[in-house]
Amino acid sequence: VVKFSRETRIERSSKEVTIKALYRDWKKDTELKLAGKYSETIMRFDLVIQRNQVWSHIQKSALIHSALYGYYIPPILVKDSEDGKKWFLDAQQRLTTLMTFIDGSWKLSKKTKDVFGWKIAGKGFEDLTKSMRETIFEETILLVKMKHMTDRERDEQFVKTNSGTPLTKVELLRAKHSMLIPYVTEIG
Repeated sequence: VVKFSRETRIERSSKEVTIKALYRDWKKDTELKLAGKYSETIMRFDLVIQRNQVWSHIQKSALIHSALYGYYIPPILVKDSEDGKKWFLDAQQRLTTLMTFIDGSWKLSKKTKDVFGWKIAGKGFEDLTKSMRETIFEETILLVKMKHMTDRERDEQFVKTNSGTPLTKVELLRAKHSMLIPYVTEIG
């Protein structure tokens, strides 16, 4: 019997990065693009596997609420390349949402929940208190770098990462009203 041996060359490393550090890189890349130096940008979202912006205003607002409240924000997957570029495999929606909110491109939905009694609905980044803006900047996200991936492995990783089964409406309702479930069960 031959012993199993993993033969992939893929290397993974991870580190916590602040939203502020990500914003600084994004801003620098935006300035390079405006100057016609697109090939010099570091943060690359233009892999053929990436989808366009699809998040609704409510979904975007929920992410900002999560950053302020302290809810977990899923990791960012990046294919690191030899040319120093970071090719984003996952998190385009999250990162674009965060960066464009900070940049003032949009305001929170009027339906956004309060954060610890503070009303944030309808506000833009600059409309938030200084401590709220700092809280967003200081929030960290796990950045997972993957090296030595072939294009086939990159595509397979993308498919695996994005093939989860969405929650049903009943499952979402149960989660939103979990405190009522024992009463409903007892009545039933």
